[in-house]
Amino acid sequence: MIESARPHIEEAYRLLTGECYRGPSPEEMQPVEGVCTIVMDLQRIDCAVGKPGESLFAAIADTIQAAYVEITAARNALKSPPASQLPE
Repeated sequence: MIESARPHIEEAYRLLTGECYRGPSPEEMQPVEGVCTIVMDLQRIDCAVGKPGESLFAAIADTIQAAYVEITAARNALKSPPASQLPE
């Protein structure tokens, strides 16, 4: 039953974590894992339309960030062995 959830959680994670790169120069850019790019985009839009944190875009970003945290936690939980299988 839990195994049937794994592909859905992985797909949700993939959809939320588009490509993101960081580096000191364009030639030295490295991929960054685990960044919710949708939230970053919504925060940029929020800042562009007015005072940061006051638009609907900010509220949507907060909700998506919370969902991302929960999906990441579920993803990590599925990677860990059940407590019943841990050595004593």
